[in-house]
This record gives sequence, structure tokens and C-alpha cells, in this order.
Amino acid sequence: MKHQEFYNSAVRTFIVNNPEACWDEMKEYLRDLAESLLMDKPDEFWDGVEISTIDDSREALMDLVATAGLSLNQHKAIIKAQEILKATKERLCGNAGPLLALVEEFSPAESLRLVEPLPITVSQEASPATVLTFDELYGKFLAENSINMKKSTISDHNTIRRRLSEYIAHLNMRTYTREDITELRADLIESGNYVYASVNKILQKVSSVVNWAVNSGLIQNDYTKGLKLRGVRNNRRAFTDPEMSTLITALTTDKNLTLSQQWAIRVGMITGARIGELLQLTKADIQEQDGITFIDIHDNNAKGLKNKASIRKVPLTDGAYGFSLDKFRAWLERQRDGEDIFREHSRTYSDLNAFIKRHTTSTGEVSFHSLRHYMATRARARGVTEADVGGILGHASGEITFGLYGSAVSTQRSSEVLKAILL
Repeated sequence: MKHQEFYNSAVRTFIVNNPEACWDEMKEYLRDLAESLLMDKPDEFWDGVEISTIDDSREALMDLVATAGLSLNQHKAIIKAQEILKATKERLCGNAGPLLALVEEFSPAESLRLVEPLPITVSQEASPATVLTFDELYGKFLAENSINMKKSTISDHNTIRRRLSEYIAHLNMRTYTREDITELRADLIESGNYVYASVNKILQKVSSVVNWAVNSGLIQNDYTKGLKLRGVRNNRRAFTDPEMSTLITALTTDKNLTLSQQWAIRVGMITGARIGELLQLTKADIQEQDGITFIDIHDNNAKGLKNKASIRKVPLTDGAYGFSLDKFRAWLERQRDGEDIFREHSRTYSDLNAFIKRHTTSTGEVSFHSLRHYMATRARARGVTEADVGGILGHASGEITFGLYGSAVSTQRSSEVLKAILL
């Protein structure tokens, strides 16, 4: 039953969180679902429960149609998701035909799918001392190998490359570790956008790129093997109050943290912003209006966000968890215009999560993302409305927070809500 519930959540979350997605993107997601339900062992996605429970999933999608405002593509995706569930029921009774037909329907026709390889050429191998980001490595991989790929395969790679941009685009592959890849896997699960089969597919593409890079002499180590999910649920959780207190104290005592990293963590603590959102902030993104200082999270200048709902303005609460607005402004003044203020190098993402693990637990239960969980948990405990906390955290679906929420909240309102949560 737990996998059925996860299927419900992942499908609903993807459809609701992507109102601007084109039909081709929806079809790619549905194809991933259909392929996993067709090819995996039933006990890997359904736990051997009665097949009548598939009807519960279909009813959950029907409820979404009845209660949510959806685009034409979202409605089409829900209809097709229901067809996938109906075909899955047939597969579990021994008839794979309907599900196979849907997989073929969602697969792009070679003559119609016009996908061009990314215009990236393979440069001479850089010296070991230079940075080679994952996104650059993926570009080199496609430039060399796309000539032997089907257009549908190129499309898959381009889609997955875009999906990975939020997580490891800037990861230096010459110095990356196994922990970086396990962290990626945990983040993909935690996002709520992917069923396990989709996570496995993304990891398989990452592994292909890394294996090619090792064989080509571009990097030395392949840490991507043996990470396939086999029904293991995500065990991420929010921080406890004692853990938060420990982290706040450690900010001033941990000698491994740079000043920039200290401020990144403090801002994450008081805004609940995603780590990828923080690492894209520039000096110009810290703004003030009507006496309220806030971070402006947007998708201008080629910045990558999870979805349109992620665009928001989140106030900085003076005095929360030891945050000093005056000291932050003074530090900000010394930063260069146009540069990412928190991203010092390609390992900043890993460094921030390493700080969390040094002072809490290394079991994988918590990460930087747990700051968002902590804020949502604390908001619930203090009676904050779902609409308010959803607007602050930038969630497109209230299910991710703790229910449905309404329209975006104003900066003034967000400031008041954050004070109620944090102070």
C-alpha cells in the first residue's frame, strides 16, 4: 500500500506543480510511469496488495479534476494517467497489451520528434586543477555521442539534463564524492516529483555520463554505481528543536565554514528557501520595499527554478535564530555586483550539507532541505494558515506543505507570518 500512496503523491505533485509544462513534457513523464509499471516486478511498485486498490489511485486523480483549477495539458495528463492505471490493472491480471500500447503511444515518433543535439563541442581536456561541472560534462557527452543516438534518446537526455540543473549542474566532477550522488538521489525522492522508477532512470543517465567521462579520461572516479532504488522509502525528516539549537550554535564555532556559507545557512534558516534558490542569489536579489528587506527569488537571467510557484519574495526576519539584518547588509555591501553571493565554488552545495551532517546525523535523515521541513512543521504548530506558509515556501501544491492553499501572499503579510513562525 505504501507504494500506491507514493504513486498517488508523485503523479498529483508533478501534474499540479507544472501548470506551464507543454504536452511533450507531460508525455515524457507519463511514459516513465508507464514503462516502470510495465517492466518492473509488481512487488517493486505495488507491494502485492489487492489490485482493486488501483481504483483508489484513479479516484484520487478524479478528485484532483473535481477540485483543482487545471490547464488543458494537465487535464490531458490526468486522463492518460487514469488510462495507465487501468492498463496496469490488466497487466496484473496477465495482459500487458494495453500498457505496452500506452508506452508506444507516449514514445516520440522518429520522423516527427525534432530534437537537436545541444550545440556544444568537445574541447581539449582541461588540466586536473580546473573545474569541470556536471552540466559541462553532460554537454561533452552529448556532443560526442548524440550522433549514434535516436532522437528520442537525445530528447530523454536533454530532459534529464534540465531536471538535474536544479541539483548538480555546478558540481565539480573532478572533485565530487559518492556522498554528492547519494545526496542527489535523496533530493530527487524528496522533491515529490518522481516515482522511484523515474529516480532510477535519472540516476542511470547520470551513471552513463560519468562512466563515459572516466573512460574518456576527463575525470578519475565513478561513484554512481549501486544506487538503484528497490522499494526503499525516503526517510528524510524535519530537524528537531534541539538539532536546530545545535546548528545555530555551530554557525559561530565551526571552523570549516566560510563567512559566505554562514550567511547562506542563516538565510536558509529564516526563509525556508531551497538550497538551489539560495545559491543563485546575487547582490541585486536582496531588495527592500516599504521598510521590509527580502530575497527576490525569480527566474530571470537564465536562473533555474523548480516551477512557476517558486517565484516569490521572502522577507528576512531580524533577530530570528541570531540573524542580524544590519550585519548581513554590511557583509552584502562588500560582495561583487552580478556574482552569486553564496556560491564560492562548485562544492558549496556539498559543503552546506556537510555542515548539517557534522552537527546532526550522517544517517541521511536530515539535510539542508530539512530547514524547509522544520519551517513547515513549526508553522503548523503555531497555527499558521496553509495559504501563508505555502506562499513563503513556494509550493505549487498544498499537499507538499499540509493541504491546499490559495493565491500568493504579499511581502507585508509574509513578513508578519514569518515573525509569528520564527520569533
